Amino acid sequence: MICPQCKAVYREGFIECYDCQIPLVEALPIEEVDHHDRESPVIVYATGNPVLLSLAKSMLEEAEIEYGASGEEVQFLLGAGGSGVGFNPTTGPVKISVMPEDAERAARLLDEIDEQALEVEADEEEDETE
Repeated sequence: MICPQCKAVYREGFIECYDCQIPLVEALPIEEVDHHDRESPVIVYATGNPVLLSLAKSMLEEAEIEYGASGEEVQFLLGAGGSGVGFNPTTGPVKISVMPEDAERAARLLDEIDEQALEVEADEEEDETE
């Protein structure tokens, strides 16, 4: 999924650009692709959960994929932290970006985190109902 305005790339499941707040599209028309922006990092994961963030970074490091994590340093600004919503409501979740040539591979790796988190949540809900 791609933002038609800022050209940020999101993994499957996202429907709106976090920064531009407009609907994502599956692909840009060929004439809209800016070949000069090919070296700009793309967002492949966003979370406010420090455990999932640490796991994501660890997985990318093990796969030898260079990444950047924007917003990580301000998550606990003014003591807001991740209380209640899972991230600092002022700054939003931490966004992990990689280079375009690594985006697809990184997104596939990081999809595993969501699948594992969903399994853990399902197990916890099942335990609570018993």
